[in-house]
Amino acid sequence: MLPDVTIVALGYLGVVLCGYPISWILKRYKKDIDVDGLKNSGAIIGILERILILTFVLVNQYIAISIIIGAKSVRFTGLKDKKIEDYYLIGMLLSITMAVILGVVTKFLMELV
Repeated sequence: MLPDVTIVALGYLGVVLCGYPISWILKRYKKDIDVDGLKNSGAIIGILERILILTFVLVNQYIAISIIIGAKSVRFTGLKDKKIEDYYLIGMLLSITMAVILGVVTKFLMELV
């Protein structure tokens, strides 16, 4: 079997690569909105949030995930367009869900070893 370090490294690689299916799902909605801001900032923020969420899951700090949701909600409140709000919410929930699932699977695989 794989050592724990390899399993954890694969978990972190997984949360980084999750950006591809998330962007593929969001692509159909992106044409309907006009987003200002830094180019690719959403992707970078998503990667960082998934890394943090995976870390929180691996150390059994599920409550700490609410810090990320709270921090993102501050940004969310400044949006004025309903379409942008929906796009942002879909992306955030996809990102959080994928990171939690990968965290749980990573922990499960570590327990098998």
